[in-house]
Amino acid sequence: MQNGTTLTRCIFEEERRHPEATGIKDDVETLIECAAGKRTQKRVEGVGVSPA
Repeated sequence: MQNGTTLTRCIFEEERRHPEATGIKDDVETLIECAAGKRTQKRVEGVGVSPA
């Protein structure tokens, strides 16, 4: 899967922007959409997250 690096970057960026969203690694749907470049609003542990 070529998107492995993209997923790692997405995780890093979301954790950097939203340190309180500690469960981001477990939100597989958000990671997949982030890697696909979709800009949808997701809820992660009560925090709104917009994938970059």
